[in-house]
Amino acid sequence: MARTPVYFIPHGGPTFMYENHPGGDKGAFDYLRHLGRDLIQKHKENPDSVKGVIVMSAHWESANQQDENPKGTGNNEFPKVNGKGIPVGIVTDKNDNYPNLEYDFFNFPAHMYEEKFWAKGNHASAEKIAKLIDNTPGYYAQLRSDKKWDHGVWVASRVMFEEAGEEKGALKFPIINISEPAGDDVDHLSPRQLSERFYNLGKALAPLRDEGYWIIGSGMSVHNLRERRKFADGGEPEYSQPFEDAVKDVVENVTSVPVSDEQNLENLSELWKNPHRPAAHPTAEHLFPFYFSAGAADGDKGVQEYTKISGSTAWGLFKWGGSTGDY
Repeated sequence: MARTPVYFIPHGGPTFMYENHPGGDKGAFDYLRHLGRDLIQKHKENPDSVKGVIVMSAHWESANQQDENPKGTGNNEFPKVNGKGIPVGIVTDKNDNYPNLEYDFFNFPAHMYEEKFWAKGNHASAEKIAKLIDNTPGYYAQLRSDKKWDHGVWVASRVMFEEAGEEKGALKFPIINISEPAGDDVDHLSPRQLSERFYNLGKALAPLRDEGYWIIGSGMSVHNLRERRKFADGGEPEYSQPFEDAVKDVVENVTSVPVSDEQNLENLSELWKNPHRPAAHPTAEHLFPFYFSAGAADGDKGVQEYTKISGSTAWGLFKWGGSTGDY
């Protein structure tokens, strides 16, 4: 079985669920919709080719982070782990129930808070991921049955898997949501240390690609919501295009394939030092899943599949591995 590709995808806000909504992006929507259809078809033809989709979302920054609205989840059925290193959260429960959705967005039309997405996790897969994390120096896994799926997981998935908006169209393979490795505690790190924290976690999970798991980092390549209103009627700040170009350079400026860890980490460190980065990502949680995906690529060369600048945000979409022209 061929090794699965790795993706970094944009998830926008809840408006991204609607194909032609001006608050989303049609090009990114179309790409993810085709990718989702392709995964469903592959699973129909060979269930082992799509064992599950592993998603790191920008909105789950640390393993023990609580939901903004924790009602409806109950207590965590798994004990809190006091391990050595950085905890990485994994949403799961022993009965593989449908996870609760977190409507972690504000001041949108009421109907957006009624949207559903029907997909399950898989506890056996979660335990497999946890074992890989526990066997990787510097990390340990924390299982969470009390964590909802934030919109970085379920809105993007809802775009990909259109029929799963209703229970009768529930997804036939699981989605496993993992947290960032303490993405909210990076100020003390050097650019290299920061890059290694997210990259090495992705690399630890790369063997799952040989088993039919698809790995996705969900964020935004440029994400400055503080200035979104300023450019709502058009135009863009001076940092958006240069930083988007710098993100693309990470995957393009390589001297050999397979790409060495040293090359990737050097490129990622330079991206963190880019003078436009503080403005392009005043808080960097939406950039870190890109670093994770680069690590999960495990030497595969990446390509920017799509992008569009939208004021103080950008819809960069990247893929590592797989066949050219395929999703």
